[in-house]
Amino acid sequence: MNRQLHSYLIGDNLTLQEAASSSAAASFLQGDDSRALLYSPQQCCFARFRAGRFTGPGDRPVETGSCFEARLFGLEAELRWLHTSEGRGRAVLLAESLADGTALKPESTSILGELKRRYLLWGEAMGENRSDGWTCLAERRIGELLAPVSGLQRGERVHLVTREYMSEADSHGNTSIFAERLVGLERLENRRQDRE
Repeated sequence: MNRQLHSYLIGDNLTLQEAASSSAAASFLQGDDSRALLYSPQQCCFARFRAGRFTGPGDRPVETGSCFEARLFGLEAELRWLHTSEGRGRAVLLAESLADGTALKPESTSILGELKRRYLLWGEAMGENRSDGWTCLAERRIGELLAPVSGLQRGERVHLVTREYMSEADSHGNTSIFAERLVGLERLENRRQDRE
């Protein structure tokens, strides 16, 4: 079976909230596994996206008005939003399956293969067992980063997990990575335990 990555143009003149609440995004980005990576002039931070709201630790609302880029992601899809002017921007949804209940027509690309990649986040867990599912990662040179990951012990690390998609071979037999999609956050396995 020929697998495909589908790209949906959600809109060119949407606020981040409008893009995240669109029917196409809602069909993929529901539940507790939806995360957001938000970029603003002040900071880069994580948020959860649930029930149409961006929230941080303690379920407090996260201000998104100054964001210039956002990536909402879960196991099924990623929504990318890029500010263009006056709080509005372009939103595109990437998914391996077709969106239900939307009239949007996807641009589809055949997937030859995929690679699972991991990016190590700065900082180690401080060992706080928060009841809200967030962990404080800290690094002396960088400061603190709150991440929506639970169950980490002091000193453990976190990966941002992605999938890279390879295109079909060109006329010379070469393949290339044509897209990368954020998938989730996961605890870095203890390597000492792996060797035992």
